[in-house]
Amino acid sequence: MINDKYRLLTGQGFDAQWQSAVNNNDDVFVISVIGNSRVGKSLIAKAFSLENENSPTAAPPEVDDLLVSTTGNIGCYESRNMSEGTSKTLVLDYEGEDSGLPLMLRLRRHMHGSDKQNERRKFVKESFSKLAYILGNIVILVGKDELNNFSYVERCSKFAKRAAAGVKDCEHLPVLIIIQNMSMSQTKCNSDLLIARFLECHGNSMNMMELYTYFSDIFCFRLPITSNQTWDKVTGKFGSQIFQDNIDLLKTKIKEIYHQHVQQQRLITHMQWLFMMDSVLETVSDGGTVSLVILLA
Repeated sequence: MINDKYRLLTGQGFDAQWQSAVNNNDDVFVISVIGNSRVGKSLIAKAFSLENENSPTAAPPEVDDLLVSTTGNIGCYESRNMSEGTSKTLVLDYEGEDSGLPLMLRLRRHMHGSDKQNERRKFVKESFSKLAYILGNIVILVGKDELNNFSYVERCSKFAKRAAAGVKDCEHLPVLIIIQNMSMSQTKCNSDLLIARFLECHGNSMNMMELYTYFSDIFCFRLPITSNQTWDKVTGKFGSQIFQDNIDLLKTKIKEIYHQHVQQQRLITHMQWLFMMDSVLETVSDGGTVSLVILLA
C-alpha cells in the first residue's frame, strides 16, 4: 500500500457533478495543474475557468497574494470557454507536492506534528501524481525557474515515473505543458520558440528523451509577474495585461489540443469520467494497479 493511514475520497462537489452528469451527460476535457506550493497554480487554474475574461473580476491578484499555499487536496473548476458543443472542460488544481500543510488545512487544524505532515506529504506526492496523469487529457506543470534550468526536466521525469508506476493499458498518453510562471520577462509568449529552446537545452538528456514515452506531446509557456507595478515600454502594457495576453495564447493552444482529442475520439462522458475517478481513488489508495482498458470498457 502507498500509505495505510490515508485514503483518497470524493469531496462534497462529487454528488453535484454526478447529478449534473445524469442530467446532460456532456463529454469532458480534463486539465490537471500540478507543481510545488507558491508557484501560482491556483491563479492559472482559475484563469481557465473564467467565462468572461474581460470582466473586472478576472484581473489576476498581485504576486504578494501568491506567497502562501492555499490549495488543500484537489480543487475542480468547470469551464466551457475552451471546448465546444456539448463538451466542457474540467480544471483540476492539485495541492502543491512540497507543502507541509496548505493554509486552509492548517487553519482547520486537521494535522499536528511534523511526522504527520511528512507522512501526508509523501502520500500526496505519490497518489496525486497518478491522479493527475490518469484523469487528465493535459498535465500542466507550473514552476518559477527559468526554462533552461535542468530542474524542469528532472521534475517532469520524476513525476511521470511516479504517475505511470502501477498504470497499465494506457492507450492515449496525456499532453504535457510546462509553464514558467512569475517570469521577469514582460514579452508576449512564443510557445514554438520556447519549446525549441527547451529542447536545445535539454534534448540530449536521458530524462528528456524518456519524457516522450510518457506524454504524447510537450509544449512550453511563460507567464509574467502579474503586478501592475511592472510595465513594458515596448507594448505599453502592465504586467497584468501581458499575463492575460499570454493566458489567452495558452487557451488557444489548449483548444487546439482539445480539437485533436475530439478527432481522436479521446473524450469520454462526464459520468464515465466520474465513475473512472471514483474507481481510481480506491485503487490508488490501496496501492493497486490501474487498468484503463478495464475502467473504460
